[in-house]
This record gives sequence, structure tokens and C-alpha cells, in this order.
Amino acid sequence: MTLENDSPLDFNALPLKFPNIRHLDLYLSFNNNIPSIILSFHHLTSLKISTLPPFDNSIYSLLQMLLDQAPHLYSLSLYQVLFHKSMIYKLTSTSIRRLELISISTTDCGFLNSVECSTLINSSLGQRCEFLKLGVKNRSDILQIVKTMFHLRSLTIQCKHDIRVCRRSILLTHDELIRWLQRNLPSVYSITRDVNDRDNIRLWIH
Repeated sequence: MTLENDSPLDFNALPLKFPNIRHLDLYLSFNNNIPSIILSFHHLTSLKISTLPPFDNSIYSLLQMLLDQAPHLYSLSLYQVLFHKSMIYKLTSTSIRRLELISISTTDCGFLNSVECSTLINSSLGQRCEFLKLGVKNRSDILQIVKTMFHLRSLTIQCKHDIRVCRRSILLTHDELIRWLQRNLPSVYSITRDVNDRDNIRLWIH
């Protein structure tokens, strides 16, 4: 189910109720309320959130309220033009195991630095995460993530410097970052370039 609201809308006026919703896409702007046409989030397992500027901290309060009402939520995807990372890391959930932080921004704001990676790792979401997708600024942050997120089973990652290299050469005969990761990680990690999106590198932990 997909709900979009970039202008005020009285959801209470709608007659429909969806008490057993399992997958939900929400497009939130600063004046949104969590739609009350959904009577219960108890069965919700997958949630995708997209935000539209201008940003307001109330969006994260609404999101936390939703997480509190979704005890079986397994997958959370956040698509944003610009991350409010400090707020994201304060979100809590005991059920989420799959986390995607995807930025539409092409600036540095879409990539985590080392401090932000550490904050994510030690956050409530990071400590339980098994499947993670995000972008980082430095390749060393990839090592930090895989070595300290002890429940992690799969990582799909973009590295800012690596993206620039890939886009200059469509066919890389010498994938330097892949080889660097292979040298610096144990052989239990399967490391490949995503054939459908060369910006992404996939790591699987066997």
C-alpha cells in the first residue's frame, strides 16, 4: 500500500480501514500526520518512508510513534533528499532487522562519515541490524561497519570516492576497491559489484 500526502488531508474523513496492512510506503512532509485510516500497525512488517522538504523534527516523532505501534516491523527503508542523521539514530525498535538509508542527494550529506557510522553502529537500530544498505564517505568506514555490527549478515554499500571512479569507467578491468576489501576482510565475506547498479558493492557473511 502506498500513501502520498504533500498537502493537508483529513484522513479521518475517509471511510476505509486497513487493520491488517503488512507493507506500507509513506510520503511525508512537515505537515503530515500518521494516517488514521490505518487502524492498526500490528501486522506491519515492511515500511518505506520518503520525506519532502522542508524538514521538521516532528517527522521523526511521528515515525517513532509509528515504530512503537509496529511490534513486528522487520524492514525499514528511509528515502530522503537530506538526512537528519542525528534524529534517525535516536529511533528505537526491537523488531527491525533490515535497514536502508538511501539519500537522493548527490552531495556529501548523502554519505555517512566515520563519526556517523560509529553512531549508527551503537544505535538501537544498528545493534540489531542484519541487513544494511547505506552510503559512506570513506572506505575505512566499511571495515568499521562489518567488524563491529556483530549481527550483520549482508551489507549493500556505496562509497563516495568509489562512485566517482566507477562513473568515469563503465567497464572496470581492475576493481581496486573490491580487491582492497578482499585484502582487508576475512575470506568468510563474499564481496561483489552489483551488476545492475555499479555504484553498489555487496558483502555477504557466510
